[in-house]
Amino acid sequence: MNFIDIDIHTVVSGAAAVVGLACLLAIVRLNRTVSHWRVRCANLEAGLPALHREIERYASLSLRTDRQVKRLASDCSNVAGRIDLVEARGAAHVRGPGPESGPGQGLGPAKARGGAAQALDQAIDHARRGADARRLTVEFGLSRGEADLVARMHGRKTRAS
Repeated sequence: MNFIDIDIHTVVSGAAAVVGLACLLAIVRLNRTVSHWRVRCANLEAGLPALHREIERYASLSLRTDRQVKRLASDCSNVAGRIDLVEARGAAHVRGPGPESGPGQGLGPAKARGGAAQALDQAIDHARRGADARRLTVEFGLSRGEADLVARMHGRKTRAS
């Protein structure tokens, strides 16, 4: 039998070669991973300007929306003030011009019972069922202008043949 002489230097040299080869393979793999991450970072950085534009667009939309909301809130507060004014005028109109007109005098039966708002609601219902302005004036105590308006706004539509 032939024995191979193996001394400690040969074993250490072989182990060093294996470790060196393992290190070389690790370096190659690490280099590929670093290259992959570089490409990925470059792609992400290329998308940043588009992302910045989107953010600016959303900020602009947000600013415009905020302005519109503030304008609408202002409009609504103006409308609320106008409604209060109209209601106050309506209450003064229902009470009448002076002390000679008592509660319910000069008003139709619906106004005497439930107030101007109820009379208007009932007049609208009757107009939808076909009542004309004259009938609305007589039954609900509406002025001629009010009755005409209710009849035009809520009355049945007539078609020209």
